[in-house]
Amino acid sequence: GDFLELSSPAGTDRSEIDLMGVAEGVVELLRMEAENGGVVLVLDGAGCIVRADPASVRRAVINLVRNAIQASPSSGTVRVRVGPDGGQGLIQVSDEGPGVDEGLGERAFDAFVTTHAQGTGLGLALVRRVAEEHQGTVSLANREGGGAVSEFRLAAAGCGKGGT
Repeated sequence: GDFLELSSPAGTDRSEIDLMGVAEGVVELLRMEAENGGVVLVLDGAGCIVRADPASVRRAVINLVRNAIQASPSSGTVRVRVGPDGGQGLIQVSDEGPGVDEGLGERAFDAFVTTHAQGTGLGLALVRRVAEEHQGTVSLANREGGGAVSEFRLAAAGCGKGGT
């Protein structure tokens, strides 16, 4: 499924969506998966409107949050933060896992590159494709104090203090 999604054209159903609404849906979808691994999901931030394909953005955020859950130790926390950042809408996902292998670098976003025994190596490639097709960016780095942080950014149509 991931391979077919990666090789197919991007969703063209562009509309104004609230990134906080996307993040809330993803957190609810993955909450049980996280709890089964002893991981706590925390969501905070503000509403932020972007013009994007809702299904593509949702899939990208699912991949980022699922990666963070899988990287986190039992009793770890995955934080999802949404909001405006420099004229862009930002979804930031941080975990308390081992962090990003320094030798991996930008290759983490290449197809078939994975550090998970059960992984296909297509999740982050899909996230990058979605970001690029929406004139956005995605990054992955080590977090100060341990763990990793990924940032998914799209051009904002309107961000503010609203949201939940």
